[in-house]
Amino acid sequence: MAQEAINNALIEHAKAGKAVVRLKGGDPFVFGRGMEEVLALAEHGIPCTVVPGISSSISVPAVAGIPVTHRAVAHEFTVVSGHVAPDDPRSMVDWAALARLRGTLVLMMSVQNLAAIAETLVRHGRPADTPVAVVQELSRCV
Repeated sequence: MAQEAINNALIEHAKAGKAVVRLKGGDPFVFGRGMEEVLALAEHGIPCTVVPGISSSISVPAVAGIPVTHRAVAHEFTVVSGHVAPDDPRSMVDWAALARLRGTLVLMMSVQNLAAIAETLVRHGRPADTPVAVVQELSRCV
């Protein structure tokens, strides 16, 4: 469903006096459109409560047995959207800066651009022998 249609449905049902729940997986403000929905409701004077979930950026690696930080390995983790390829003019990611970081990189929505992302990170100094795990749809119910 397009975001505008979701916003309109939320507004329409709320204005009809119904209690509306927009249930999203994970945290609606981490690469989600939660803020867009909050702003659309606010424009129409409709109050809402945001109940965040656990972001898949940390929960999915945990389910796979991969800690995003570990005292002996990584003291930081950075979450980045890989939805847009590094060479795409729409990319807002500073890939060169990411390559210099020593912690864990969690690349969300990046499977389609994985090769380009890996090449870009290595070109900018990320060691080519950096351990990698690719996890897709780990806890998806069928």
